[in-house]
Amino acid sequence: MPARALSAEDAAILAIENARIAGHTCKLLRLSPHDGAVTAAALRAQIAARLGDAPELAWVLDVDGGTAAWADAGAPDLDWHVRAVPGRLDDAALRAFAAELMASRLPRDRPLWSVDVVEALDDGGAVVAFRIHHALADGSTAMRLARAVLWDEDAVATSATSTRLSRHGGAPAPQPHLAAALAHELLPHASAHTPLAGKAGTKRTVAMATADLETVKAIAHSRTPRATVNDVVLAAVAGGLRRWMLHHHGPLPDVRVKVPVSLHAPGDDAGNRDSFYAVDLHLAEPDPLARLDAIHDDEAACKDEGDAVALDEVFHVLAKRAPALAKVVHRWENSARVFSLNVSNVPGPRGVVRVLGAPARALHSLAEIGDHHLLRVAVVSMGGELGFGLCADGDAVTDPDVIADGISRELEELAAAAGI
Repeated sequence: MPARALSAEDAAILAIENARIAGHTCKLLRLSPHDGAVTAAALRAQIAARLGDAPELAWVLDVDGGTAAWADAGAPDLDWHVRAVPGRLDDAALRAFAAELMASRLPRDRPLWSVDVVEALDDGGAVVAFRIHHALADGSTAMRLARAVLWDEDAVATSATSTRLSRHGGAPAPQPHLAAALAHELLPHASAHTPLAGKAGTKRTVAMATADLETVKAIAHSRTPRATVNDVVLAAVAGGLRRWMLHHHGPLPDVRVKVPVSLHAPGDDAGNRDSFYAVDLHLAEPDPLARLDAIHDDEAACKDEGDAVALDEVFHVLAKRAPALAKVVHRWENSARVFSLNVSNVPGPRGVVRVLGAPARALHSLAEIGDHHLLRVAVVSMGGELGFGLCADGDAVTDPDVIADGISRELEELAAAAGI
């Protein structure tokens, strides 16, 4: 493959990485006990046989000409990329290991991905941890690559709802209101003064929660006007943050979340193609249903005004005509003055997933925090479940389990309040 220049989005993501911030995401797939052993050696052989369906896994960064590009490095060294994790891990040890994976960097002289196989959990199951650099793949692309080389999926009729817009086909895209979108999404916000803003260190902590997708849908459908799955996801995160803030900090600050929006078209194999809009979480509101309704109103307004599409158009024009200004704008839109934390929601496998025949019982995604954002939440669906993955600065957020537990409790309260 001839060297392929990084897209403006790829380059902007790569530029975020520094000595304290790694740039990868991690998919944690927890497998049930199975008659056949799930080993690194067996998974290595499967990946080798399937690499032709995932050519990006052979790409390496080429910076010889001063401008970073993707170049085909040939067959990757699977002995390095796919490794066994020694010992038998319990849940606490697994979370500590996941935190180490998020803190350690993928080397730039190799293709930017790795698979760690925890061959023995204390319950007899296994875990596959797939790390891939965000500059190489956004959430949708990472799911495509995992499907290509890691797992097999049973076909079912169930589908999940995510934050997704399409540039092509389907219903007409909203006509963006450029000035209004820039004002709403990029003006300074009070989130710069929350406990979640600060200079990140190198230590990470992680936590996870799961939710029944049908319950989440039922909560959404109980509202008038009808809410979306992502509205309920954000409301659950708001409840978790509210409990953590009250426990640690007392007063409830304004918290604004950045919501990535996929702009991938059907059949689009680009590594990164997304935009975003920002939504307030209304932590000071004591009524969980009122918080959900307010979040729905905010999300609906962003979609109706075409904020994500407008920002995408602006960033693409700047990248072509004023690349230096584009870098300044990207740094600004990733600053704590604009939002408090990033909450992404990516559709995962619709059916039961199997790795080397072993069925998966949970899927969670972890995404790296920002330079001045001390917490990030990534949500991914699998079959009838949503997995919430929290990655945080280990010195600023020492107990992300409080937030994860709060997410579960908030969903219980929303269901009860909605009569479900």
